[in-house]
Amino acid sequence: MLLSSQGNCPLVMGDTDLCPWDMGTFGSLSTRHFGPTLVAAAAEAKAVLMELGAEALQTPVNRLKSKDGYIFDNEKPENKISYASLTKGKKIERYLDNTPPFKPVSEYTIPGKPAPRRAALEKVTGKAQFAGDIRLPGMLYASILRSPAHGAKLRDKATVWYQLRLHSLLEIQ
Repeated sequence: MLLSSQGNCPLVMGDTDLCPWDMGTFGSLSTRHFGPTLVAAAAEAKAVLMELGAEALQTPVNRLKSKDGYIFDNEKPENKISYASLTKGKKIERYLDNTPPFKPVSEYTIPGKPAPRRAALEKVTGKAQFAGDIRLPGMLYASILRSPAHGAKLRDKATVWYQLRLHSLLEIQ
């Protein structure tokens, strides 16, 4: 959302096969820690695209604006080109003379705005189906039970077996 707002383009989905492996996000700190770096990268990418757009449209950069993934001449809005047409799926390496400014947060169109969640009603009413809700006849599932303290030992397998209604038990030491 930060990148989409900074770059003035819609973001539908990304192809994670094109990215380095990433372990994921934890503890909701991702935006706080990586947001500013990503916004800086988006601002720089947009500035590079604006330069490419100026070349393609033969228009000075200071007359160009961007919206919805297009760069257009502010004086002749019909004179436009899409980000996709500029990049054509190729790797672009270009270095800017100046660090581009960030778009002010007040101009963001997506972050900080209400966005209805998909299937929110189903989730809060319990109607939504999750993988853990699937039950098949005779289905078993596995679970790992760790000791409550380092070095603790299981004293009574029979009690655990009975209380948890286990099909089988594999004790790993």
